[in-house]
Amino acid sequence: MSRSALRAARRELVTAAGWTEGRIERRLHGEVIELTKLSAEGPPPRDRLDAHIETLEELAPDAGDGADHVERAVDRIREVRREIAE
Repeated sequence: MSRSALRAARRELVTAAGWTEGRIERRLHGEVIELTKLSAEGPPPRDRLDAHIETLEELAPDAGDGADHVERAVDRIREVRREIAE
């Protein structure tokens, strides 16, 4: 489940990046890359998931029309975080 949820989060971030430009777009694409690496490593560590959640929550207000997609990505990452905690 965690891989599919991370994949869904990455798709949401790519969509959000399409609604932004400049620094925010680059940071969102950077998060996509980092989440891809994270999902390839096996079960993701909770502290790294927390760091992604924190970063994305900071980016969401500046994402303009893509903010809803960023929030959905955060929800997906939280879903993975809860799954790992169980």
